[in-house]
Amino acid sequence: MAENLGVAVMGEIPCVLIDVQRSGPSTGLATKPAQGDVMQSRWGTHGDHGIIVISPSSVQDCFDLIITAFNYAEEYRTPVIFLADAIIGHLEEQCVLRGPGEVKIVERRRPDCDPSDYKPYDHKDGLAPLASYGSEYVFKVNGSMRDEMGRPCSRTDNADAVIRHLTDKIEKNKDKISIVRRYQMDDAEYVIFAYGGVARSALSAMQNCRERGIKVGVVQFVTLWPVSDNAIDEVMARVKAAVFPEMNLGQYIDVVRARNPRNIPVLGFNRVDSKSIMPAQIVEKVEEVAKTC
Repeated sequence: MAENLGVAVMGEIPCVLIDVQRSGPSTGLATKPAQGDVMQSRWGTHGDHGIIVISPSSVQDCFDLIITAFNYAEEYRTPVIFLADAIIGHLEEQCVLRGPGEVKIVERRRPDCDPSDYKPYDHKDGLAPLASYGSEYVFKVNGSMRDEMGRPCSRTDNADAVIRHLTDKIEKNKDKISIVRRYQMDDAEYVIFAYGGVARSALSAMQNCRERGIKVGVVQFVTLWPVSDNAIDEVMARVKAAVFPEMNLGQYIDVVRARNPRNIPVLGFNRVDSKSIMPAQIVEKVEEVAKTC
């Protein structure tokens, strides 16, 4: 499956892959939650490339953000990974099913040139139009390095241009792609970073801390990749400390630690025993760091 993901990256094929993470590795505990695929979602196929990864935290997110995922796939001609976890996969809660006129739908650019002139990978004027499957336009897909027509091409200058394009079309648009939710951050002295199912516990922990007089906010990463550098920088520039609970051994915390010029404490809380992280465990970690700041 990872090899097929690489083919989709190289072929710039719009598609959405749904990964409901479970405790592992291998089959692990097949119905138990974890967040162990965060780095695999970024680097699950070989070679330099950009990727978009979205992490839902509710049933409503699963409805709304899957539409966003398909929109991103069409707009950027890329695979998008919908990285849920088993907490979200087993939820039962109310959801508003929005109609076609209530949601934004991104339509791909389609070619209008003569079919004989169609170049599916000619990105000189922005992302090349993408022909529909089965149309009169010939669209060659090859896992090998290719030129603007889709033909195998091993020239070094072409390889450099293709790999940089596959990365830059995502990374240079990260401010448009990244979705970050902020909760009670206006006066926050401490921040809880979270994503996926753990964000639900983080919000409960925030309320608990506020009731105890500790000014805590939550920053939820909805888009894990590309990284929202600006959002992290803004938070890390003004809080006293951060807590980052993850249901893994710390796969995303270093993204935050790498953007910590003031060297404030960034404490992780990690659980890999197939149990959910509870709000009380996060509160305990916040109280721990608050005593030292």
